[in-house]
Amino acid sequence: MPDDAPDAPIPDPLPQQEQRFRAPARFGNVPVAATPLGWDPRNPGFRNHYPIVNLPTQIVERVPLGHPELEPNRLLWGDNLHVMRQLPSESVDLVYIDPPFFSNREYNVIWGDDQEMRSFSDLWKEGLGGYLIWLNARLYELKRVLKPTGSIYVHCDWHASHYIKVEMDKIFGYDNCKNEIVWKRQTSNNAILRGYGRITDYILFYTKTQEFSWNPVYHKRSEAEMREYRTDKNGNLYKLHPLTGPGARPHRQFTWRGATPSPSESWRYDMDELEAMLSRGEIELNRDGNAKLRGRIRYLEDMPEGQKCQSIWTDIPKVGNRGNERVG
Repeated sequence: MPDDAPDAPIPDPLPQQEQRFRAPARFGNVPVAATPLGWDPRNPGFRNHYPIVNLPTQIVERVPLGHPELEPNRLLWGDNLHVMRQLPSESVDLVYIDPPFFSNREYNVIWGDDQEMRSFSDLWKEGLGGYLIWLNARLYELKRVLKPTGSIYVHCDWHASHYIKVEMDKIFGYDNCKNEIVWKRQTSNNAILRGYGRITDYILFYTKTQEFSWNPVYHKRSEAEMREYRTDKNGNLYKLHPLTGPGARPHRQFTWRGATPSPSESWRYDMDELEAMLSRGEIELNRDGNAKLRGRIRYLEDMPEGQKCQSIWTDIPKVGNRGNERVG
């Protein structure tokens, strides 16, 4: 261990699954075991499969992240399971991992500026069960080192994403699964002749607790989105948003200024609220004075920069073999 390495980590056994692994009532009984594959309560931390190994952890360098108030991060080299076992509990804010996908393939990648060829194996002689035990041992340590406000993102694909989610539900808790993010990696895949092309990966976003830190993420507006904006008499850009929403709520299906929602929709506001918004200049009417179902005025300057990111990511540019982000 390096000279400034912390003391031995504080054990952090799995929580009681009656409290953490509780599905919504509408699901009834979930037909899966309550403990992760490979878990042994007599020897917690998956040490029955992966015993403690006291290997030296090499600090490759300290890497500044560009923020003047943050200390440089340590870049560690070694087996991540053994490295994490040397880290203190609740010391990490954010985790992103890109583990093997259970693809049962061998990979060769070009690494670094020297174009070095490196290989790694994604073959598992014990099958899916062995792969999940290998991953669970690491997910358990990742949960231990996460702060109560921390989050974890696990990158996977169709080979094992649903099985990984079940195991993460057991380790992190069903209610702490925030999103399954679908990442559109490419536009077409013609290699599959009998079936649909696989052009997506998946990122499972979990938090350690419900008191997690969250910074909203936005993407820049496209040219097509900007064309939806109009200019008012003062030269300010604005866009009209719906005054109605889905759902039939009888007390909000009234007629207001000549407009009535469809049977499957309702006004988002009471009649008094609509009149107050109109008086404040927040609603645009038709030239004949009748209301527009899509008449809520929202100015560009009053909205956050860009649109809020959703759970389908389609705007990450494809990186070529020599792209700045392709590092092997």
